[in-house]
Amino acid sequence: MPQGKGCTLDSAAFNVATRTLTYHYTLTDSLDGPDIHRKLAENSDALRREMLSALRNSIALKEYMEHGLNFSYVYTSRRTGRHVVVLTFTPRDYRRS
Repeated sequence: MPQGKGCTLDSAAFNVATRTLTYHYTLTDSLDGPDIHRKLAENSDALRREMLSALRNSIALKEYMEHGLNFSYVYTSRRTGRHVVVLTFTPRDYRRS
C-alpha cells in the first residue's frame, strides 16, 4: 500500500537481532474504517504480491536486499491503535523469480 492520503509513514526501525527493517505506517481518514480494514484483510494476498513487486523493483532498497535483510511493513489504525495489516518479506520471498 503506497504512502499517500490516509496513509502516513511514521517511522522506520532496524532490528539488528532479526536483521529486519520495519516501516510503521498509520492509516487515517478514508483508509481508517472497518469496511476498508475488512477489504484489506480480504485482499491481503493481492496486497502482498503488490508490495513484493514494489520491493523487488526498489532501487533505494537494492543494497539492503543484497545483504539479505528482512523487510516488514506494519499498518496501524489511528482510530483503534490496532495493526490492520502486517507484511513481512524475507530473502526467500524477494529473491524468487
